[in-house]
Amino acid sequence: MKNALGRRAATAVGELLTGAVSDEAGPAPAAGAAAVSALLVAAAERHRAGDLLRAEQLYRRVLGRFPDQPDALQLLGALLGSRGRFREARKLFERALRLSPDRPPVLSNYGNLLLRSGEAQAAIAAYRRALALDPGFADAAANLAGALNSLGLGREGEATARRALREDPHHTVARANLVGALILQGRYAEAREHMRTLAEEGVETPEIWLNHGHLMLVDGQPAAAEVMFRRILEQRPGDLEAKKWLGIALTHRRRLAEAEELLTEYVAHDPSPSPALSMLGHLEVITGRTEEGLARMRESVQRDYVGTSEFSTYVFNLNYSAEVSRDELWAAHREWDRRFSPSPAPREWPNRPDPERRLRIGFLSPDLRAHSVTFFLKPLLRHLDREAFEVLCYSNCPNPDNVSLELAELADGWRDIWAKEDGPTAERIEADGIDILIDLAGHTANNRLPLFARRVAPLQVTYLGYPNTTGLAAMDARIVDATSDGPEADRYASERLVRLPRCFLCYEPAAYPAIAPPPVRRNGFVSFGSFNNIAKITRPVIAAWARILERVPASRLVLKHDLSGHGAVQARLRSAFADAGTDPERIVFLDRAPDLEAHLDCYAEVDIALDTWPYNGTTTTCEALWMGVPVVTLAGDRHAARVGVSLLSTTGFTAGIAEDVDDYVAIAVSLAQNADLLEGLRGFFRIETAGSPLCDGAAHAASFGGALRELWREWCRSGEIARGAAAVTEDGDVRPTAAGG
Repeated sequence: MKNALGRRAATAVGELLTGAVSDEAGPAPAAGAAAVSALLVAAAERHRAGDLLRAEQLYRRVLGRFPDQPDALQLLGALLGSRGRFREARKLFERALRLSPDRPPVLSNYGNLLLRSGEAQAAIAAYRRALALDPGFADAAANLAGALNSLGLGREGEATARRALREDPHHTVARANLVGALILQGRYAEAREHMRTLAEEGVETPEIWLNHGHLMLVDGQPAAAEVMFRRILEQRPGDLEAKKWLGIALTHRRRLAEAEELLTEYVAHDPSPSPALSMLGHLEVITGRTEEGLARMRESVQRDYVGTSEFSTYVFNLNYSAEVSRDELWAAHREWDRRFSPSPAPREWPNRPDPERRLRIGFLSPDLRAHSVTFFLKPLLRHLDREAFEVLCYSNCPNPDNVSLELAELADGWRDIWAKEDGPTAERIEADGIDILIDLAGHTANNRLPLFARRVAPLQVTYLGYPNTTGLAAMDARIVDATSDGPEADRYASERLVRLPRCFLCYEPAAYPAIAPPPVRRNGFVSFGSFNNIAKITRPVIAAWARILERVPASRLVLKHDLSGHGAVQARLRSAFADAGTDPERIVFLDRAPDLEAHLDCYAEVDIALDTWPYNGTTTTCEALWMGVPVVTLAGDRHAARVGVSLLSTTGFTAGIAEDVDDYVAIAVSLAQNADLLEGLRGFFRIETAGSPLCDGAAHAASFGGALRELWREWCRSGEIARGAAAVTEDGDVRPTAAGG
């Protein structure tokens, strides 16, 4: 209680414990004042001891005799606020402030109440008023820092927390909120140092738990963060700030029902743009409510203090929507660069500009683990010419695993950069003498685009992990192919589009389960299926799938994804299919498989795989073909909507490529009408896939290496990489390069 109610002797509890009772409500008889003082001292002691029921009773006894006793009013208000009884608490504080409007401790505690009830701006006003009255009031400065942090204002939060620490170097709330401010700025090493100081002092407060939870989220430990946030709610059941962060932690843990409930409660109380509004929107997107979620996120990211990762999540989620045009997608990616990229001055690099020398290549990714990216990265690492290239991997992965160890064996060097700040990481990359740094994440989770934005290598390339431009002026090239990105794609890319003369991907299967006969043989009906991300199953996709089911009587649709086991997700999808005229009982959901082989075995339940749009499957398409299942894909107008075309063209199944929705439906229906063909394709596809360019790692690595070499030669000639059509815009905002030479 001490830190929550104030550390200084001037705070109300301090006054009460020394017997100093305010007489601002008017003088009381001496005997009455002594009795009130005794009751308040007893109440405060019970309050500190956590005996809130008895403390409340004692405060109410005081107010029963003296209804305008300001100390009892504000302390009872603080107690009720900690229990989530905000309406009652607010009335008590407002009465106390009418009676004594210029007492900084009362204003600071009132700010605490407002912050816990989700009114950060009003809380900030209360703290600032307290500080105007008493500039040296460390409690108010410490609490103000927490409120600023809650709005994402890390720099302001840091300055305010340090102000409090100058007044009181041992102020634990100030130090806890300094941790939060440093986390917001990505200064994790400093944050951990201050957290160690708090641990050494042995003090525990809700403010410490809140920011410790933030740090645990940064460290990729949402389960541990959940424990911290729940501890706060045990002590302060109605604390909306803790509920918000618990909702965010549970979203990371895929505990979506409770997460949505908590975030909805927060947003209902404070609908203004905030991280909670963005996270609620993201939760809606990943559970298939794309347009509703994007509307929330679009509103939230317009605020001035949005963070880089939050804006990246919004940009990434735009790729799922069939209603978002290429122009809107392009503008959003460029907006990230305008907001968050510095403008590095051209510099001289120590890298020797010899066009034919052995180059040091760095692959940087958060997904160097059991992740779909590694199915395509492994053959590249395995086959890149080591006489031409030395390969280092920079892992931004919070939880490395056995696949990480495999990748490390394939690389010439391995660097763990998880939660390491951009400055030291940039120094590490430059010290390693990297010539070409390759991003494998784009705007996906845990990306390090801010690192690329500051230009940390002579050449910077993006590849594989993201189906769109990064939007960064500092990203020189993006590796694609002529099918995934035709000539018109240049005007929607900040990078030079480097088109490989083959599919831009190479797939290396990691398991070889036996291929089962098509399920139509044992079931007597056709099973369509999609194992794609639920977020990709948009309204136009559902409408087309419903048409297919209508034209193939007795058929069913099998869906499988990490979230397909969630009851709310199942209910929403069944309802959507019912609205499209399909019996919802024809939709079958498979649970998450325990391992890759069991996952691939689930294709035994699918006769025909249906791809999604405008965001195609990638790994799922390769897996379906590997397991002998034909895939139907719709050719779209952007990279994400053309990956299926590239994959099917490369493996030779061009019959599965549709030019429009009617064609898509017709191809799926035609396949369903020929069980003999489905059985024949079952064994044929694995052989064809294995022998196709899609699985030719050596040829792919040679093509990829050749593209890197050509980029390097160009850099050696001119010190920059020429861009495509997007390099010249009306405002000239895409710079050719900041590489220097």
